[in-house]
Amino acid sequence: MRIGINGQVLFIDEIEKTGPVTYLKNLLIEISKIDSGNSYIIYLVEGVNQRTFKEFSSQFPSNFTFKIIKKYISWMQISLSKEFFTNPVDVFFTSTHSIPFLINPKVKIVSMIHGLEYRTNQQYINSPVKSFIHPLILYGVFKFSNKIITPSQATKDAILKSFYIRSDKIEVIHEGVSHTFYKRSSDEISTMRKKYKLGDFKYLLFVSTIQPRKNIPKMVEGFAKMIKENPKFMDIKLVIAGKNGWMYEESIESPSQFGISENVIFTGQVPDDDLPVLFSGAIAFVSCSLEEGFGLPLLESIACETPAMVSDIPAFREIGEDKVVYVDPDSIEDIKKGFLEVISNPKMKDLKLLAQKFTWNKTAEKTLQIIKNP
Repeated sequence: MRIGINGQVLFIDEIEKTGPVTYLKNLLIEISKIDSGNSYIIYLVEGVNQRTFKEFSSQFPSNFTFKIIKKYISWMQISLSKEFFTNPVDVFFTSTHSIPFLINPKVKIVSMIHGLEYRTNQQYINSPVKSFIHPLILYGVFKFSNKIITPSQATKDAILKSFYIRSDKIEVIHEGVSHTFYKRSSDEISTMRKKYKLGDFKYLLFVSTIQPRKNIPKMVEGFAKMIKENPKFMDIKLVIAGKNGWMYEESIESPSQFGISENVIFTGQVPDDDLPVLFSGAIAFVSCSLEEGFGLPLLESIACETPAMVSDIPAFREIGEDKVVYVDPDSIEDIKKGFLEVISNPKMKDLKLLAQKFTWNKTAEKTLQIIKNP
């Protein structure tokens, strides 16, 4: 069987550390370990970072090929479409929420939809054109794909609520957590504290791209209210680790707005190798996100046996079960209480056991079953 993989998000510096890239890289690595019988072609765009490309591609066996497709007007709708007529595959797997709508009828399609976060994305809310076109594109993906994969039941439910599609066409396959995420030693944590100039301060950790749906201003406001009403916690820091996304300005300005600039540290994007240690040294992972398709940073924090306070949204509930603190992301008072609870009475029991339910190997095995029989 010849299997084509949409790799257009790979090795592009601007999006290298985002969730969809993490997902696809881990999925490919694990599939390469368990399937030597099928042939894989990973389609790439021009202009990839050659260093990261060579580092990544060098670990794959001979049944994996990386192919750069030259762009003609539209990489997906023209270039990739043409490729499928010239060099057809049996199955095409894509995790970018888009497919070529003119495609060789012999090619079956499996699409992975990470989430419907566009519904809370101000770029779409404020643009009538985008808010009309994006759901239309998704509808086409749902209609023409032979099978849809979602990372959570929450995302499947959201799709079924928003689009007319058969339930049995959608398979829920959870994402996994890398083996590098585990509780680190005090020496490693001490070294990381020095690197990020955290001193001996206790700190809470948020990890994600800075954008409106992450609800950072309200999280910061709730944190400000908590420490002002509880001076004994005045030395606790809130570390926000992530690159600036769209419309990030309000988030960056929020510590100053609420008078706690000295308590909030923006690190920018941090290397992957630093994250497990930062999680391990934190009092808790915190996120007041308005919507998530899965919530990988929460899972990573659980794997590092770090308590968490997160939004009471379906995707987080699906991962955290009863092992984390949940808050109403629209309520400053509830966020304040959540900070108090996770600091004063953290939930730490069975976190490692919970994380073991989610592995990339399981993700790859289940995904491969779908790809082989879409």
